[in-house]
Amino acid sequence: MPQGRRASSGTDDTLAADATSNPGAAASTSSRTSMAPGVSVLAGRYELSGMLGAGGMGTVFRAKDLELDELVALKVLNPELVDSIEALARFKAEVKLARRVTHRNVARTFDFGTHGDLRFLTMEYVDGISLDERIGADPPLTCVEVIALTRSILEGLVAAHAAGVLHRDLKPANVMLGRDGRVLLMDFGIAHALESEDRDRKTKNGLVGTPLYMSPEQVEGARDLDGRSDLYSLGLMVHEMLTREVPFDGPSPFAVAAARLLKPAPKLERAGAPAWFTSLVDRLLETKREGRPADASAALSELADTSSASLASAVATSTPVFVEPA
Repeated sequence: MPQGRRASSGTDDTLAADATSNPGAAASTSSRTSMAPGVSVLAGRYELSGMLGAGGMGTVFRAKDLELDELVALKVLNPELVDSIEALARFKAEVKLARRVTHRNVARTFDFGTHGDLRFLTMEYVDGISLDERIGADPPLTCVEVIALTRSILEGLVAAHAAGVLHRDLKPANVMLGRDGRVLLMDFGIAHALESEDRDRKTKNGLVGTPLYMSPEQVEGARDLDGRSDLYSLGLMVHEMLTREVPFDGPSPFAVAAARLLKPAPKLERAGAPAWFTSLVDRLLETKREGRPADASAALSELADTSSASLASAVATSTPVFVEPA
């Protein structure tokens, strides 16, 4: 594993590979399954068939929708996140908002349900691996593959932002690479649902979201976030895809978050990467959002307009390489 690359973790909030293909994730998250001891069918409809992963927001299971006879991803939310009427109302509102996003690069959010004291979300099941896992696997992603992935992620963001939905927790663990070649963004709106009106509700790290991929304005607690915050997170991800290292690191989540307020992101260097593309990534990582592309649509247009005809053709026909997790 390259120096500076943090370990891929099954404890991230990801709808990633089955626990059977990631024994470490299963071991590290087994204690969380105690939130539903002996439960195999939730709400008389969803039959659990395996744990996919766990994180600060909850535990994700593969489940069969017995009414529709199809697989779904089911996230059982950690009880402390929905411990009040207000918090529950927030989650329901975010689910309603996320359901408005319909795009091939955005995993569908289906429903919000209850089973006794448990609260859960059902989402589109993706048979594949997370981008987080792919970054850590061999062979490394090629420049063409990274550009193709960036295009797909931007297309998903354009659709979501047009529907009025920001991601707020965009990271490699929330991007799935399907065995069928699809690239899908996951977990839209859930981070926003964690924020109370007075912004006192926090995760265990004291921040809403994942510090490693937060925009500077998120770290500062800005109330007026817009699509450029997601673009910054994307810039961090692209930097990592190309170099297998994260631009900012530190001994604690707070140190990682604070680093981007104290210094700009390092300029992206990757042999073989087109200068226009590294320049675009550098602008995605501008500390002040005014220096970034105006929105996801502008970034996508620039990516399409600037690439050479030969590269554009290669990107258009590129399918991100799926690799089996180690």
